[in-house]
Formats: sequence, C-alpha cells, structure tokens
Amino acid sequence: MIFKPGETKPCGVSLGTIDNSPFTINGATYQYRDEHGDVVSSGSATSNGKQVTVSLSATVPGSLRFSISITDSLGNAQVRNPEIEISIQGWTYP
Repeated sequence: MIFKPGETKPCGVSLGTIDNSPFTINGATYQYRDEHGDVVSSGSATSNGKQVTVSLSATVPGSLRFSISITDSLGNAQVRNPEIEISIQGWTYP
C-alpha cells in the first residue's frame, strides 16, 4: 500500500474461506513496524463482518501486520496474521 508523506487512510484486509463456511471475528489487533522491525504504532483494529481495518498514519516504510482471532462454524478457535507492505511516495533514507 502506498502513502503520500503525512497521509492518513484506512488499511485493512478481508477474510474468507475456500468453501464459504461461516466464521466469526472475535477480535483484532495491529502492529505497524518499520523496515528494521521496530514497532511504530500498535493497537486494536476494527472488525466489521469479514473485514478488519485500521486508520493508519504512515510515517516510514515498513509493514502493517494484523493478528485476527476467529472462530469457525465448528467452534474451533484460530488466529490469522495477514501482513501489508507499507511504502511512502518519494521516501529517501536519511
């Protein structure tokens, strides 16, 4: 995902199953990390149906990683950890 310097926008992922079986998102958190793996920001993410989002103010290139707790139709608990690469337009390294 590409940001302009100083830009804030929603970032997120949509979840689904291969066979369209139902599931419930129980909770989600995020970590925004720089290219060295240091945490820039973290907190709770918003879930709505099958989507998880966060409003992100990207300040450095890095990655946005979600930790999403779900329960499938059989009552099995699982955690998913999708990750989004974050780029900043015109970024030059100091």
